[in-house]
Amino acid sequence: MMKPYSKMKDSGVEWIGEIPDHWKLVHLKRIVDEPLKYGANEAADEEIKTNPRYLRITDFDKSGKLRNDTFKSLPPEVAKDYLLSEGDILFARSGATVGKTFQFKDYKGEACFAGYLIKATTSKKVTSDYLYLYTKTGHYESWKEGIFNQATIQNIGADKYNMLLVPVPPLPEQTRIVAFLDDKTSKIDELIAKKERKIELLKEQRKALINQAVTKGLDPTVPMKDSGVEWIGEIPEHWERAKLKFVTDLINDGTHGSFKRVDDGVRLLSVRNIIDGEFKTRIDDSKISVEDYLSITNSFKVEMNDIQLAIVGATLGKVGLVKEILEPFATQRSVATIRANHNKIDYRYLFYFINSTIFQDYLWLNTGFSAQPGVYLGTLENADIPLPPIQDQLEILEKLESDLNEIDIVIKLESKKMELLNEYRQALISEVVTGKVDVSTYANN
Repeated sequence: MMKPYSKMKDSGVEWIGEIPDHWKLVHLKRIVDEPLKYGANEAADEEIKTNPRYLRITDFDKSGKLRNDTFKSLPPEVAKDYLLSEGDILFARSGATVGKTFQFKDYKGEACFAGYLIKATTSKKVTSDYLYLYTKTGHYESWKEGIFNQATIQNIGADKYNMLLVPVPPLPEQTRIVAFLDDKTSKIDELIAKKERKIELLKEQRKALINQAVTKGLDPTVPMKDSGVEWIGEIPEHWERAKLKFVTDLINDGTHGSFKRVDDGVRLLSVRNIIDGEFKTRIDDSKISVEDYLSITNSFKVEMNDIQLAIVGATLGKVGLVKEILEPFATQRSVATIRANHNKIDYRYLFYFINSTIFQDYLWLNTGFSAQPGVYLGTLENADIPLPPIQDQLEILEKLESDLNEIDIVIKLESKKMELLNEYRQALISEVVTGKVDVSTYANN
């Protein structure tokens, strides 16, 4: 069992609290071997494997590991001033990942880094592993939030990172701390990986259920016929095949115009508002004037049970259902509004069909590429859909939603367990790296 240190002292920093009496509290700039350095401001155009790899924020996955599918490079003569050494730590300075850190370790070959990253090379006073662990603590997160509270823009430059306070134990103690946490966190990470895999399999099962239900129905013994559409395949003999435009009352995208944003007005929603299968407002939604809203929505207004489909950009195919409208809003061209004709198709059946793998594949196979991928409204209108009688749709929905609900309950439970494991992981690192517990007597068993 781990015990606290016998002698503690006040660090003088509220978000760090007490630290062991023999530890020091120093600014980051005092424990780096050279001044913090910004990366190269170069376009990521080349993919020459023999040149230094060009590391950007997007090259790291959510766990901080280098991805294998995003290789870019820079010419040696450009990269030479930004080359990384083993153990260098990269700090993200702006954007959605601001404050995140990545450790350059165990990479075979040369690599350099991009301008949205800041490089810290640790001195002999602190090990790279120890400093990197410190940036994974709740105390570091508290410091980061404190920086954000002082500024209107979420940006942490080298000047601010230089002043980051780091509790520093003697080097032998740093080594023991790193060894302890490597052992403990690797075990936690194994549990998290198992949870992630289970959730992944459940989501695959969920997709399979939807695909089966909207293309084959519930009865595996029913006679089948060729749908006449290669990507749909066979459908039950008593089902029809219809174009999407014949079973909907509306297929239209949002505004293509550019409108002045205002502080107090009507929300202008986009693909960012498709969240977990629903179309929801966000706290950071853009707003436009009432006059502009009336102009945009002159042709149509989004209604309850409308389906919102992302038709432009990397999230193309993302689907959300409008389950409530608490206030007026307009939509941008990144989403198409699809409204079911309730006499021909239940909106929930249509929603699941649009979510199905076969329809998603159809979208990407019929995508046009210019500055970014996009699907024309005509492509949507002319998409084929297997169409059961309304009564069959209702029976399919009852069984499908019951099965999906059971899966969703398990996914939610496993996600909560994974969340708790991540919280425990961060809490453990925080306790150890800031000296709240002494791991010197810990025996690895």
